[in-house]
Amino acid sequence: MAPSYFKTSEIVPELACHKLQDEEDLNVVCTLPVISATALYALHTKANIQPGESVLIHFGTGGVGIVAIQLAQYACAEVYTTVPTDEKKEWLVKKLGVKGENIFSSRDTSFIDGLLQATNSREKKIMEFPLEVFNVADITDALRRFSSRNPMGGFGRSMSKWMMSRGARKFIFLGRSGLDKAPARRLIEDLESNGTRCTVVRGDVCSMADIQKVVDSAETSIGGVIQAAMGLNESLFTSMSNEYWHTGIDPKVQDTWNIHNAIKGKDSELDFFLMSSSISSDGVELLRSELLP
Repeated sequence: MAPSYFKTSEIVPELACHKLQDEEDLNVVCTLPVISATALYALHTKANIQPGESVLIHFGTGGVGIVAIQLAQYACAEVYTTVPTDEKKEWLVKKLGVKGENIFSSRDTSFIDGLLQATNSREKKIMEFPLEVFNVADITDALRRFSSRNPMGGFGRSMSKWMMSRGARKFIFLGRSGLDKAPARRLIEDLESNGTRCTVVRGDVCSMADIQKVVDSAETSIGGVIQAAMGLNESLFTSMSNEYWHTGIDPKVQDTWNIHNAIKGKDSELDFFLMSSSISSDGVELLRSELLP
């Protein structure tokens, strides 16, 4: 989809182009290929969805959710989905033809019982990501927004909501900005309004003392760890400074080691220790220091 890096112009085959209508918003339209590719990959490449199968699509009125519903319907699959409000449920019924009895609330875990009563099929998970627009001159800040040393960034927010929908009820977050940013405050408000208990610790993931504060704040044994910290500095690898290198490597290596040591004694019920990283569509990326195999 993007064989080269960012450019001011690109020559592509005619079949890869589609003329925009005057009323179409470029900021929205430019995200559609990513949304469509996500839904296609999830339902066809990974799930190999077949006629008559059932699929659960969370957040059905989000960008990915809407496309996933349409693809599932095109494959003659039975669609089950969740929405946060009655208005959005009505929209799905009228606009996409989803059966009303197949739409459940995403505000709590009540959809689980409803789904189990409706089907014994195995559900598939679709995540929703919000749209934010940045000036091209601010691309470094944009990348940092979604890949910072903050578990309440884009990836962290999505993971937290997904875990809540699966029954998680206790969360502890560590981030340098704490609750200073509006998205972080909205995340905590949303989680707590759905019956979860959240603790936010302000600190640096590379600081053993701050990691220890997080562990000490856990009232019971720790059930799982998601290490999603990332530092970002753009530079050619051949001329990358030592400082830039450590900006990317330290949150991955030092923080993981700190967590490993800090949770000893509270890890008797640890189910998972998940570490995230980045990939490049070209397979090799010479610009970024945070990519690990």
